[in-house]
Amino acid sequence: MFGICAVGTLAALRGRGLGTAMTWAAIEIGVGWGYRVAVLQASELGFRVYERMGFRIVDRYVLYTPAAGEGGSAAPA
Repeated sequence: MFGICAVGTLAALRGRGLGTAMTWAAIEIGVGWGYRVAVLQASELGFRVYERMGFRIVDRYVLYTPAAGEGGSAAPA
């Protein structure tokens, strides 16, 4: 299994298939390395793109961002 993350397209260039093309290129590389399963974390903006490509939801995750003044250390002290 390999992961694909942080695929993004500048707002002015969206809707041209660039994100889809980059994701397919990453999948081709992974398959070439012998992997048969690709996973990714999709933003709300990218969700439909990946859904059209055939990805499906197997789990959801929650991203926690501390409010201003709450510290923000990623690891416990």
